Amino acid sequence: EYAMHFPYHEWPAGRDKKISSIHKKVVELGGVMGAYNGWERANWFAKPGDNTSLESTHTWNRNGPWEKRIKEECEAVRDKCGVLNLPGFARFILKGDGASEFLRGFCTGGLPKIGRMNLIYVSDKRGRILSEMSCIRLEEDSFILITAALIGLLINPAEPTLAAPPAAETISENQPIAANESGSLLGTAEEASAFLSEESQSAMVAETVVVSPSNPRALNPNTDPQTSSSRLSSLALTQGHARAGAALRDLLGLWGVDFTDPDSATCELAETIGLFCFSSTAGLNEMKEFDRPVVINLNNQWFTLQQMSRTTARLSVGELIHEIAISELLDAWSGNFTLLWRAPPGYRAPLALGDQGPAVAWLKNRLLVINNQPRTTSPGYVFDARLESEVRQFQLISGLIPDGIAGVKTWIKINDADDIATPRLDGVAL
Repeated sequence: EYAMHFPYHEWPAGRDKKISSIHKKVVELGGVMGAYNGWERANWFAKPGDNTSLESTHTWNRNGPWEKRIKEECEAVRDKCGVLNLPGFARFILKGDGASEFLRGFCTGGLPKIGRMNLIYVSDKRGRILSEMSCIRLEEDSFILITAALIGLLINPAEPTLAAPPAAETISENQPIAANESGSLLGTAEEASAFLSEESQSAMVAETVVVSPSNPRALNPNTDPQTSSSRLSSLALTQGHARAGAALRDLLGLWGVDFTDPDSATCELAETIGLFCFSSTAGLNEMKEFDRPVVINLNNQWFTLQQMSRTTARLSVGELIHEIAISELLDAWSGNFTLLWRAPPGYRAPLALGDQGPAVAWLKNRLLVINNQPRTTSPGYVFDARLESEVRQFQLISGLIPDGIAGVKTWIKINDADDIATPRLDGVAL
C-alpha cells in the first residue's frame, strides 16, 4: 500500500470485481486494463508484440509502450468511429416535450446542436459546480447525459420552482455508449455495430424510470420519503424578513425576551439584559457544536434557524414556521450567522491571565460548582495561573481548544452546565 507508486502502475489487488458485460471482448481486443473506482476499464489497446509487462509501467515518462497505440486510437476514432465503454459512469436518457428547456434551466452554458456533443456543467443556486456531464443531443428534445458523478440528487421533480422534467431513462451500468470519443479502435460504424455480440446487446436494455411529481424518488432512490414529502417547504418559496433586526427579534423571543417594536431589537439592547450577540462564520457541523439558534441570511432574506436535524432545518419568520430539507439550507448557506449567549455579570471581553472583576469571580464560582466543589471565591479575585489551569481542563473535557482564555465558546459550554433555560439548536432546551 505504501510502496512507490509510478503514474502508470496499476495495483493487482482487488481486481476484476466490477466488470462490464463486454469486459471479455475488450480484453480479447488487447485491452490493458486499469481500475477506476473499482471498475475495470481499458487504459489502452495493445497489439501483438507490445510490452504489457508490469515493469513497463515503472517509469515517470509518458512515452511508454502505450504512446503509439493511443495515438493510433485517437486518430482512428477522430476520423472514423468507435465504441466507448463507460462502466461506473451514471448515464441518463432525457427525452420528451420540453426536455431542452428543462436542461437549459438545469445546467450552465449552451446545449449542443443536434448530432453533436459537448461538456455541460451543473451548478447550485450560488454558482458552485456540482457536476459536469457529457451531453449528446440526438434530437431537439432527446439527450444522453453521461457523468462520473451520480446526478440523481440534482434532478428533483418535486422542486416547485422547476417544471417537472420529461420522461427519463437510466441506462444499465454495463451498457456501452457508441460515440465519436476516444474508445477502442474499431474503424467503420458497421464494425462498431458488429463488435457488440448478441450477449452484450441483450445486456443493453435500459431500465426505464419515469420522472414525474408523483414519483419524486425516480432519479434518487435513496431519498428519505419523510424528508421529500409535501410537509417540507421550499426555500425558494419561503418569504423571510427584509431586515436583520426582525429576525433578531424572533431569536430573542426564543430566549423569552419580547421586544414589541422590531426596530428596537438590537444587540446593544440585548446586552442590557445579559444576552450578548456573537457573529461569525462556520459550517453546519460547527453550528451543531454551538447548539444555539441563530440568525442567518438566505437568498438575501433573514431567518431564524430554530432547529436542525440530519435531514431537515426549521426556520422561523415571525409566527410562521417553515421546515425545509437540509440540502436546501446547504445550497443557500453562506456560513455567516449571529447567535445569542448568556454573559456573566460585568462581562466586556474574553477573560485571561491577570484579569479581575465580577466576571472573573463568576467564572471561578461556576467552575467550582461544575466540579462539585464549594464556592470559596472572595471579591476582587484575580485570574491567576490556577484558574487558567482550571479553564484549560474545562475546555479540554468540553472539546474546545485548551488555550486557558474564557472566550465565547467557553462561556457557551459553561452556560450548558447552568440550570437556566437555554434554547438549543437540537430542540432540547436545558
